[in-house]
Amino acid sequence: MHQRPLLLTTMSSRTDSQETAFRGLEKEQAGKTGYFGAGADAGKHDEEGKEHHTGLSGLFSKLSTTLSSAGTAIKFISHTYEEDPSLSPHKDEQAHLRRTNALSPEELTFLVARVDKIVRDRTLHAFLGLDEDVEVDPLDVPVIGLGGSGGGMRANLGFITTMIAFQELGLWPAVMYTAGVSGACWGLAAQYTLPLDPPLTAPLSARPLLDHFRRITGTHPLSTDGVNKVAAAQGGVEALLGPLKEKEKNGQEVCIIDLYSTLTSSYFWLLGAGEGEGPDVNKGRVEPASLKWSRAFEHGGLDKGMEPWPMLTAVRHERPWHDWKSPTEPFTDDHTANSAEHEDVKAWWQWFELNPVEVGSDELEGWVPTWAFGRHFEKGVSTQNLAEYSLALLMGLATAAPAAPLSAILGTIWRNLPQNSMGAMMRRAVQHVTKDVGDEKMEHVDNVNPVHAGNQANPFFGAEKLPHRGNGFENAPRLHLVDSGMANNLPTHVFLHPARDVDLIFLFDASSDVQKGAAIDRINEYGATKGLVFTPRVKYPALDPVPEVESTDPKDKGKKIPKQLSADEIAARFEGRYAQILDGVATSVVAGHEGVVYNDKHQPQAWRDVMLVYLPLLPNAVNPTYDPSTAPFSSSYNLVWTPDEVDSIHKTAEANVRNGLPIIKQAVREAYERRRALRLAGTKNPVEVARANTARGDVEMDTYVEDRKPENVVEENAKPGVRPWMES
Repeated sequence: MHQRPLLLTTMSSRTDSQETAFRGLEKEQAGKTGYFGAGADAGKHDEEGKEHHTGLSGLFSKLSTTLSSAGTAIKFISHTYEEDPSLSPHKDEQAHLRRTNALSPEELTFLVARVDKIVRDRTLHAFLGLDEDVEVDPLDVPVIGLGGSGGGMRANLGFITTMIAFQELGLWPAVMYTAGVSGACWGLAAQYTLPLDPPLTAPLSARPLLDHFRRITGTHPLSTDGVNKVAAAQGGVEALLGPLKEKEKNGQEVCIIDLYSTLTSSYFWLLGAGEGEGPDVNKGRVEPASLKWSRAFEHGGLDKGMEPWPMLTAVRHERPWHDWKSPTEPFTDDHTANSAEHEDVKAWWQWFELNPVEVGSDELEGWVPTWAFGRHFEKGVSTQNLAEYSLALLMGLATAAPAAPLSAILGTIWRNLPQNSMGAMMRRAVQHVTKDVGDEKMEHVDNVNPVHAGNQANPFFGAEKLPHRGNGFENAPRLHLVDSGMANNLPTHVFLHPARDVDLIFLFDASSDVQKGAAIDRINEYGATKGLVFTPRVKYPALDPVPEVESTDPKDKGKKIPKQLSADEIAARFEGRYAQILDGVATSVVAGHEGVVYNDKHQPQAWRDVMLVYLPLLPNAVNPTYDPSTAPFSSSYNLVWTPDEVDSIHKTAEANVRNGLPIIKQAVREAYERRRALRLAGTKNPVEVARANTARGDVEMDTYVEDRKPENVVEENAKPGVRPWMES
């Protein structure tokens, strides 16, 4: 007989109506069915003879079935930690929407403290080998960022390894900002909130974090086993369903993405489960304080500059035809603009930043305290007193790849069509259909979201409309944020905030296409939105296809598969590619208007040049049998990894950083020497002008420039029927 999930059996006794509400949650079957891909039990039958759902459609079919039950069930959850005043000390405070792009007072204080710490600890002396008698002035300290890409568990484990390598090589203490997209956000958020070695205080170490994921990734967080482990743990049920209860109190609809968010986060934040033996086995715990993102400020000692300033990211899908005409009048239909500002038929993505102090967007020029995000706002003032949003729900925004628009799903299917005559015929047929439909209608179809993004209260609701900002967004009561990998799989955007002064950005990239040369195009496509042109110092040729050989596996007899490269072949193939410098030149600088120059989408334009060091996750000679881009267990959609597989990616990613160390040091030295030379020459840093301009909030200062298209990129839809997701 199918075992009842512990989520359901560890509750106190329930009434008949409560029992009915929870019954839908029992439909989750045992096994490891992935949230995108079929798991070990996929295709098997349960005792009633019903085939298990598999794959993406299967997951959401199951979640859709259980969601109505869960939505009713959360009304009966008796949770206490959301009411704990020590976890939400600002609960009874009124919050305000700040309508400028000035940095928060907390961030400005952090910057001074972090620079002082770098100078005091002689961090640059140690990393660069500077002579002992060299005095590093605070103005000499380069502002360095470290970002991690999306890519599921592969990105999470790879970025954790990169953080470990930076810490052990002595570069992490020189990093000012760190940010993630999608999968990298798991490790980044856990670094600052998960008390693996209590108390959680700076300096923080990422190595215990890798050990933690090595222990827990053998179970899928969406499987019955995963849910049961959370439910059996101390604080587990509250962590799983408490945030949904709090959101329901807020008057916001609880949707599939919210349930996905709490299922994954409560499992990933599970501590101590499985330790011990027999009846004394530890059922684990979920620490309530670990699910409050604002706590990262304290844990990271940010007021003293002890750790880099951490930033999670998400994006809003701006579809001009879909914006509200007024606070009581939503969009009319998919093809009619509600006003002149809605006439642009092109959709785009607006970036949001979620740091421990504020949540907001430099494109919309609005920021609210992190502890107040999720509350209803009207005319720039919060109208509710609620506990701080659970980090589980914030992680749902940052990692909500399942809520991607249809174009992302179609692009995935398109890229995986067979490379033969049948695949070519299917491509021609699809292009014929899209040509008949027409580009304007296809623009609307591409931007439909099959799985609805999470509903959040819009902090901009009812706020005064400012010129060029928002496209009427202030009329919408709801805010929908999704995984920022939908816009760009690298978090470059948040480092280029108009009041930040970043010299050098390290970008760890665990995207699946890092061996296809698409990354440089992706960097420049994004750079075009910020008025930057990035040029690689070394332009590497495209990698030749790996030779194919006949498979020796009896199951695949006669099938051609890529040859297994030797360590020497891998070393030669990827030589010089583990760390690549790109020089970014700002093309939209207007002297005196730094920080307030925009394109027609009100995206702030860079006012200074910036250097990137691209760190792709490539195969490495130290581990020749593992290719991060092609190993089945390394798929972006797989969340179940064995300890050996975790060790494999760690071994590869760590070796990659060490192989790239000479280039990494070269970039840091250049950034330091450039800063030092400017100080010695008495050159004034424009950042002070940018910060004054952004703090002033004077729309008369705003300057607009034409959008710049990235070089060497074919304009979208240049041919009738060709959509942006139709990659070669």
